[in-house]
Amino acid sequence: MNLLIKTICLNGLLLFAFTGQLIAQDDSDYISGAPEKSPTEHIIKASIASLVNGDLSLFYERIPIGDYSIEAGAGYIFPYYVGEVPDVVMDGFFVDKPGAGYSLSLQLRRYSEFYGGEKYTGITIRNRNYFVKKGNNFIDLTANLGMHFFLPSKLTLDITLGLGFRFDTQKEFNYKDITDIAPINIKLGRQLKNSRNLNISHFFVTIF
Repeated sequence: MNLLIKTICLNGLLLFAFTGQLIAQDDSDYISGAPEKSPTEHIIKASIASLVNGDLSLFYERIPIGDYSIEAGAGYIFPYYVGEVPDVVMDGFFVDKPGAGYSLSLQLRRYSEFYGGEKYTGITIRNRNYFVKKGNNFIDLTANLGMHFFLPSKLTLDITLGLGFRFDTQKEFNYKDITDIAPINIKLGRQLKNSRNLNISHFFVTIF
């Protein structure tokens, strides 16, 4: 995939992420078995998909003001690496025999009224640092679509699909070194406090 096509695809997703809005849903859109008033002010999550890449990440989401929420996360990277799933690296970008490492994240979300699943769009910047002799650090820039389900028993399921680029920060910047990626993330969460009935129609920024 050449740079022009990459840029067009990414810009299109970014535009959708910033401008997309949900259409109000009626009672027929309720998810069977889901509570009517779901999202909470406090959610603890664990990323299931990231474990395939050896990244054990935990997240805390807080809804402080109106329809906005903040999610922060941190992870420990185990000394092994599987690069294709769930990141789905298209052009080939792998970490050769990495040691342990870490990941950090910060996410801003905007919610809107909706019942059942929490649809959202977003922009993600991800940073992971692997210690491979002198270290190996790369950054992902992706546009995302996803669904956040608030389930019975105060459980949540957050599914994200993305499309974007990967940059190796250890090399001198070169457009030819940009790698296509299509990350998939699945988070299981637990609500700590129920408060409002909100749904996602937002952009978010993630660094991890």
